[in-house]
Amino acid sequence: MTSSDISYVNEDFGFYPTPPELAKKMIADIDFRYISSILEPSAGKGDILREVARKVKGEHDRLDVDCIEIDPNLRQILKYNFSYERKLELNHKLEAIKSKRKYDYNARKYKELTAQENTELNNLSDEKTCFFDKGIHIVHDNFLTYKPFKKI
Repeated sequence: MTSSDISYVNEDFGFYPTPPELAKKMIADIDFRYISSILEPSAGKGDILREVARKVKGEHDRLDVDCIEIDPNLRQILKYNFSYERKLELNHKLEAIKSKRKYDYNARKYKELTAQENTELNNLSDEKTCFFDKGIHIVHDNFLTYKPFKKI
C-alpha cells in the first residue's frame, strides 16, 4: 500500500479526494504546451497533479507547480508522493521486479513474470511518470488567505 492508496478523511478540514476519472475529465481539454506554471489551490494528496503529470509526460521540465493545502497531514503525504525519495523508491521496486526476468540458458528464453508481477510492473511504471522535474512547491496552507507574488 502506498500513501496514494490511503483513504484519509479529516473532519476538521473536510478532505474529498478527486477520483482519477474526474481529474482526467477536468484536464482533458487543456493544452499544456502553453502553460508553464500551475497553481493547485487545494492539492490534497495530489490526485489532480498526478493526472496532469501523466498527461504531460516527457515535458515535465517546463512546469512550475505550486500547491496549497490546509491540512498538515495531507501536506506531508503530498510532499512524499512527489518527492525525489519516492521516485528512487519506485525505481528500486521496478528494478527488483525486472531482475526476476532472468535468461534461462537451458530453455533459451527469458523467465516470464507472474501475472501479479506484470500488474505490479505496469502500475509502478505508470506511477513513475507522475513526477515533475522541478518537483512541487507547497507555497501556502490556505488559498483563501494566499497572496500570490508570481508574475507570468
